[in-house]
Amino acid sequence: MRLLVLGLNHRTAPVELRERVAFLGDEARDVLTTLRAHEAFQETALLSTCNRTELYVATPSPDDVVAQWRELVRARRQVDLHDDVLYRHESRNCVQHLMRVASGIDSMVLGETGILGQVRDAHTLATQDDTLGPLLGRLLPTALHAGKRARTETTIGEGAVSLAKAGVTLARKVFGDLSKRRVLVVGSGETGAQTAAHLAEEGGARITFANRTLERAEKLAKLHGGTAIGLDGVLGLLGEV
Repeated sequence: MRLLVLGLNHRTAPVELRERVAFLGDEARDVLTTLRAHEAFQETALLSTCNRTELYVATPSPDDVVAQWRELVRARRQVDLHDDVLYRHESRNCVQHLMRVASGIDSMVLGETGILGQVRDAHTLATQDDTLGPLLGRLLPTALHAGKRARTETTIGEGAVSLAKAGVTLARKVFGDLSKRRVLVVGSGETGAQTAAHLAEEGGARITFANRTLERAEKLAKLHGGTAIGLDGVLGLLGEV
């Protein structure tokens, strides 16, 4: 039995591809159920966010896992995961990779805190769907423990520890008081929602949310008292923000 992780992240894929390949909520559960039907997937966990999608598997046949994963993504997302996008780590390298992920070392913003909760969610989902076994059932809790230690025993968690927080901090440095500004948030996924929350802490900022799916932008606008537009309205608004 071999441990294997297949994934893509901010280093290997543009944001458009990362968002397209993400499997969230009930869809993530459906993916686990689908994969469990294949003999190669003895144990499975799925970590999927707006910045990375990683499939962790305990398998006797890693090559079969790669082929089945590519086929599933192609069928559901109409995307081919070529070798320049999809990374693959086995055995000890798989373990080391997950420890880096949970500790925030592999994140776009070093030490970001959100990833630890996302690893916890992946563990919870796999536990609920009974797709863990002796290998992943031990690996994921160990990674969570390592991530907690990294944040309590080192300084990795100091400063802006999310992409959203870093972006708002930089905007404040450049533009000054954001409460008197009109702000455009492009994208209404996880990072967009976090950005809106940090902007709300600034108080008073007029926020416009732009998203490919207008409905998602409208949900954030309702939550934070902003307005919503489709992506086709972004260019016309740039001169006002």
